[in-house]
Amino acid sequence: MVKLNDTFYKMADIHQNEDVMVRFGIPFEKVMHYIEMLCNVAAVSLCPQETLNHLVLTFSMMYAKGKLERPELLQLINAGCNPLINISQITGKSITELADIMRYEEISFAMVEKALEHVTSKDGRFYGRTMKRYF
Repeated sequence: MVKLNDTFYKMADIHQNEDVMVRFGIPFEKVMHYIEMLCNVAAVSLCPQETLNHLVLTFSMMYAKGKLERPELLQLINAGCNPLINISQITGKSITELADIMRYEEISFAMVEKALEHVTSKDGRFYGRTMKRYF
């Protein structure tokens, strides 16, 4: 696990995002794991702190709903992370198939969580990005 105080993120902002997640009902013991993953995704952005705030809110709303819906998908894509691509890689289903599945509210939060873990784990697209950012 990365020590987020050793990164370019401000700890006050990290704590604020933790609070957002807890208010949406995410168990505190999962919050830091989610924050770390989202920090890695946001790190590739030109404005990583703003992107992190956006990702945390979207991720938390998804958690509260228990599923991925179109508005959250568009917000995630806008923040640089398309979970359908990652779910496609895991399941072998096409993005078109997954979009149809999403219309019927069958893409669960757990599927998105697994896709995020996939892209932020070793050999994933966003692995270790928090520590690799250079200016």
